[in-house]
Amino acid sequence: MAGTAGAAVPKDDLALKLDQDAMSNDYLAMKFADSDKKLRQGLAICGKTGCSPNVLAQLHRDLGILYVVWNRPEEGKEHFAQALQYDPGTTIPKDLVTPEVTTAFAASAKQAGGAPRAGAPPPTPETPARGAPASSNEDIIHTPPAEQATLTAVPLFAEVSEDLSPAKVVVRYKVFGGADWKTADMRRVRKGYGVELPCEDMGTTPGDLKYYIQVLGPDGEVLAAVGSRKAPLRVAIKNQIAGEPPRLPGRRAPARCAGGESTECPPDLPGCGTAKKSSAGTCGVDSDCQSGSCIDEHCTDSASTPTGTKCETDRQCGAGYVCKTGFCEANPKKNWFGLAAQQDIIILPAAQYVCFRGTLYSCVQGDGTYYDTGKPETSPAADEVKAQVGAGTTRILLTYDRPVSSNFALGGRIGYAFGGGPDSRSGSPFLPVHVEARVSLFFGSEPFIRTGFRPYLVASFGVAQIDASVPVVVVEQDPQTGAQTQTGTLIAWKRTGALFGSGGLGMLYALGRNTGFFVDVRGQRMFPNLGTAIPIQIGYVVGL
Repeated sequence: MAGTAGAAVPKDDLALKLDQDAMSNDYLAMKFADSDKKLRQGLAICGKTGCSPNVLAQLHRDLGILYVVWNRPEEGKEHFAQALQYDPGTTIPKDLVTPEVTTAFAASAKQAGGAPRAGAPPPTPETPARGAPASSNEDIIHTPPAEQATLTAVPLFAEVSEDLSPAKVVVRYKVFGGADWKTADMRRVRKGYGVELPCEDMGTTPGDLKYYIQVLGPDGEVLAAVGSRKAPLRVAIKNQIAGEPPRLPGRRAPARCAGGESTECPPDLPGCGTAKKSSAGTCGVDSDCQSGSCIDEHCTDSASTPTGTKCETDRQCGAGYVCKTGFCEANPKKNWFGLAAQQDIIILPAAQYVCFRGTLYSCVQGDGTYYDTGKPETSPAADEVKAQVGAGTTRILLTYDRPVSSNFALGGRIGYAFGGGPDSRSGSPFLPVHVEARVSLFFGSEPFIRTGFRPYLVASFGVAQIDASVPVVVVEQDPQTGAQTQTGTLIAWKRTGALFGSGGLGMLYALGRNTGFFVDVRGQRMFPNLGTAIPIQIGYVVGL
């Protein structure tokens, strides 16, 4: 029951819009929690004096109906009683009458000292029927298309009052033979909002398309609507139409679905196929394209939507992109976690008198003790290491990287190293901890959402120790006579670190936009115990 023009107060209209949406849409769809939320929101907007008594009565009456059907009859009776206090003439609309509702309402009316009336009075100009299908009101101007051909997108256009400041304008629609209602966002088109409902949804079977339009606020509340789920607007879908085909302002009329002749039924009917989609060429809506992206009436590859493309909604930009301030921008995952293994390759420098003098290396005997330097003298022809490359320590690392711009990422590694050498001569043990900070520069356009190969440069610094060993043949000799006294093989250890700086190349192969394998190879300088290493890191990452 709406308030009359003479009795209306400023908040009546908004409260009634919430009530209409709650009962004509959510209640009929059995979304009782959503209906409850909107009706209570209407009461909160009204407060004690913000709405006329008959509007407050309608809100309480509909809460009573909702709670009785929701199997909460005592709460329903309380709201019926409040509705009758605000308006003793309150009735239950005939289309919402059930035996349970009638019983609960009669009990509340009896307590209030009145008798319930069977149904609502017929609508008058002052009290319009709930959900009456209208093509326009003071907030929305919309003219439904009279007809459209089968397998052809249906263009809908509406002008919305600027006073509403909508967050979104949507169309809820149901095709002939369809099982469910669907939702489509309307985009800015000239001075209003427009959408082309997908051509394949229309099928090849003539019948009525049902729909209604809602203007939503920032919290999803309905600010205005034309039509409703209970009383929808309609477009006749026919095999042939008589007049000019409908179109959005400034745009060509939608073309029939490509390959649509083979479709024999609406897509929601059991066993129904879908129309073929274009991989390139012209299009009317996103659903006309295999990529799901129609921009400027041409199908595009959604995986390569260029940054800077004009847009109004995220759907225009394709997967991996969002619409910000009117232009498409890449929207990569911000946090990349992974697990990696690293093998350290160390460059072993050439040296003579390796064990006799301890030059660059420390020699360990078979019993694990260090070989004493300076005695006895060794043969220089034997006690040496030739320049070579050898395997050093192995590491298991947890990885983290975060894109900070379109091509740069900051990150780090922490982990544990295996295969270090024995304690030093001074007694300090091998340092197994690995801590690393890094910066990466990725090549190409939008590398953080692109599948396939993603090459990059990387620079890093941190804390780590890299050890490697090499066997050394030692020939001891008498310093006076030069006679050989003993021959043996020792293990010479090269100890480097525990600080480092590095730089190199890497490659990430993205299996999808948010996961992949990577490998990078760096040149690494160790200090203050000087050394040069080549770490090879292989891992798997996931973007979250």
